[in-house]
Order: sequence, then structure tokens, then C-alpha cells
Amino acid sequence: DIITYMDGRDFSNKTHPEFWTSMKTRLGVEKHFGDDIEFHVIFQDSRAWGQESGITANSKNVDLAQGWMKFKNIFNQDLHLQLGRFQLDYGNGFVIGASAWNYIERSFDGAVVAYKYNNFNIDLFYALHTASIATQKRDISPAESSYPAVDYSGYNILGLSSDYKINDNHKLSLIAVSEMNSKKSDTRNVDLDRYTAGLSMNGIAGNFVYNGGVYYQFGNQGAKDISAYAYLFKLTYNAKPWTFSIANETNSGTDPLSDGSKINTFNNYLGAKHRFFGPMDYFSDMKIGSNSLGVNNYFVDIQLKPEDTKFSFNVTAYYFISNQKDINDNNYFKNKFGLGTKLGNEIDLGIKYNVMKGILVEWISGVFMPGAAMEEIWKINADNGDPILRNDPAFMSYLRFRLE
Repeated sequence: DIITYMDGRDFSNKTHPEFWTSMKTRLGVEKHFGDDIEFHVIFQDSRAWGQESGITANSKNVDLAQGWMKFKNIFNQDLHLQLGRFQLDYGNGFVIGASAWNYIERSFDGAVVAYKYNNFNIDLFYALHTASIATQKRDISPAESSYPAVDYSGYNILGLSSDYKINDNHKLSLIAVSEMNSKKSDTRNVDLDRYTAGLSMNGIAGNFVYNGGVYYQFGNQGAKDISAYAYLFKLTYNAKPWTFSIANETNSGTDPLSDGSKINTFNNYLGAKHRFFGPMDYFSDMKIGSNSLGVNNYFVDIQLKPEDTKFSFNVTAYYFISNQKDINDNNYFKNKFGLGTKLGNEIDLGIKYNVMKGILVEWISGVFMPGAAMEEIWKINADNGDPILRNDPAFMSYLRFRLE
């Protein structure tokens, strides 16, 4: 996977765009031992072209992307146990996703127990996000054993996902995830104790395709209470060779005038970010990208895939508004009806060319016109303290070559 980027997303025409090329190369092995044991290992090298200090240097980017074994048909039931390093995708990828667009894709170390019965299936999964002990001690000695014992401070993820296939065209899904970082953020509170739960539904009705989900998040982060929500909905109409879609993605935010005791910004840290809130990726981190205000994203997508051709084309128009009003927004109409502050508009154009099965060439370009809230987020101060308002249209473009 080779992607060449042009990045001019800083809202300033006084700076030049940046150019770079990233590359991911994978080598995998798959082995089956009869019908009941499956083994996968995938090594990946991720790099930006020219990042080494010289042409004979080695930046040592090779990593185990996935390495797992699966025991199938346990007790002669449709029951499976997967152990090792693997990728997860639940809640339409919004709650947990592989983040395939990232320079280094997200993988989890842990276990998955999967059970299927008729139209019902359930996955119970555990992942160790960050270990409490950095290295495994092979030798034990009195000097190495602390007394009293050090508190456990690992970051653990435990979740459950369940699907119910209503019929061949409609599926209902449930997701529940617990994140626990036992490191103390102060003398009384753990650093993170967060729970996410939600329902999603996907289906086909004639020429219409729909998918959506509603998610709620609660718990504690340090001494602050968490109470946040998100919802997604997309409706697509297929009229070959055209496809028309309308959609909404909403992520709750925190009122900047609140007393600071609560976190109302939905955190989908584990989600597949590039799938949502526009491919220019301004809102992949809601705390930074929206200044914790959250985002309501409304968009329209039009695709054309002519018959007997390997090309497809699409144009997508986005309207972003903050979920909570910006602290400087005194517009009467918005305050009267509780609407947020405009973040901006994004328009993207894309062309795909499927050379053959497994070989894809893709070109996408986008432009983003910032609104009042975005101007405030991206404002910086000069050395003399004077504010510099970056409010020019931003743009990006990339050319991708993918072989799989």
C-alpha cells in the first residue's frame, strides 16, 4: 500500500503544502491443521519514503501486525477461541476498528471467544492495551520482588458484541466495551474507568441500503464523570450506475462554560477514525479537532460506476457544526435554539481504478472552508503575542496504489 500525500490542511495560504509518501508492506502465512485449528501470522513494514538518515540506514519498522491461533468447533459446537495478536471491528467500526488508514494499523493482544447459534452470534473479547510490567522477569529474587507489592496499573479492554440476523436483509447488533486503566490519576481515582454501550442496525430494503447506530458512554476519568453519546445514520439509494447517499454522524461535546466536573465529549479512541467525519481527518481526535465541542456532521455522497468499466467516481459534500456552542458564539438564533457553531464545509472528489482483482489505484482531493469555530481552534499567537487567524481554505490530495 503506497500513498503519496499533498497536505495543505493548516488553513493558511502563507505556508506551502507538505508532500510525503508512506508505504506499508505485508507478508503473511496461513496454516490450517485439520478442521479445528487455524494459524495466522502477518508481518508489516511501515515507513515514510526517505525517513532513514541514509540509504544504507535501517529504521527498524518491521512489526508483528497479527499473529494468532484459533481453536474451532470446541465441544462439537460452533464455538471458537482465538488467542494472540489480531484486529477487531465492532459497532460499525465506530466503537472499535482496525484503523486501516493509519501509518501503523491498530491490533490487539488478547483473546476472543465466539459462539454462533442459528441466527444469533456473540463475541466476548479481552485485550491488554498497556501492560503494568514492561518486561517479563525470567529470574525471581528477593531483591526484584517489591514489598509491599506495587499496585497494578495496566490498561485493559473487555467487551461483548452480539449480532442477531433478523433475516437475509436485516441485522441488529449490540456492543458493550469496558476500558480500565488502573493507574492512579490522583490519590483516590483510577486514571480511566470508561464504559461504552450501543445498538446498531444494518440492512437492505429494495434499492435502499441503511446502516446506523446509537451509542452511550459513561464512567469516570480521574475525578470527572463521563456522560456522552454518539449516533450515526446513513441511507443509500442504488440506481445503477448511480448511487446516492445522505448521512449524519454526531459526536456529543462538552459545554465550554460548564464547571469542568463532567466529560460530555464522546471518545471513540478505539474506532476506525478515517471512516467517519470526513477523509481530511480534522476530527479524528475530538478533544483536539473540535476543542471538545463535539461534531454534528451532515453529508451527501454521489457515486458513479459506469458499466463495463474499471473506473468509479464520487463527490461528497460535508457540513460540520459543533455539538456545543463555541465560547465566543453569541449569535441569538443559535443560542435560542441550542444549535452549535459552524466548523466548516468540506468537499471531496474521488476516482478509483480497479486494475484487476486485488489491485487498486485511487485518487482523492478535498477542500475545507473553515467556519467560526474552526477559526478559533486553529488560531495561534505570534511571537509578540498578537493573534494570527488562520481562516483560508485548506486542501489535501493523495494518490494511492494498493495490492492485496
